[in-house]
Amino acid sequence: MAKSNVRIVTSIEGYKKLKEYIDNYIKEHSGNKDLINLLDKIDLKYESNRQCYLGWNDYNWNQYSNENVELVMNGLFELIDNNYSYRFYRLGRENDDYEEYHFDSTLESEKNLEYPNITREFDDRYICDILHREKQNADLSKDDFDYE
Repeated sequence: MAKSNVRIVTSIEGYKKLKEYIDNYIKEHSGNKDLINLLDKIDLKYESNRQCYLGWNDYNWNQYSNENVELVMNGLFELIDNNYSYRFYRLGRENDDYEEYHFDSTLESEKNLEYPNITREFDDRYICDILHREKQNADLSKDDFDYE
């Protein structure tokens, strides 16, 4: 299988739940020494005060033959079961080698996650700038309520 670039967007709480799900699964299957938490092996991660953008570059992302990839994908389904929003995108080398999955939660805190800007490659700077502005705005709004 050819290597792919993968991006996931979750809420901050969704990311914590995804990581917790994978860590717990690995702990429960400690006899399987091949299991690792791919969230500890990401190539990029950006976050604001409400969402997290992460991904892997040139990774063999075949959910049917790689149990670590399968574990991440199962973790995304677990997010659905617990009403956490996410966006998942995989771009392979060929133009028709593309996957996209997403779930939009009904919870207010989980609404309106960013969508990666894809031009047959990931425009990481686009979403990272948005997350940076969100974080700055949140920090500024804290100053507005600074009473002496």
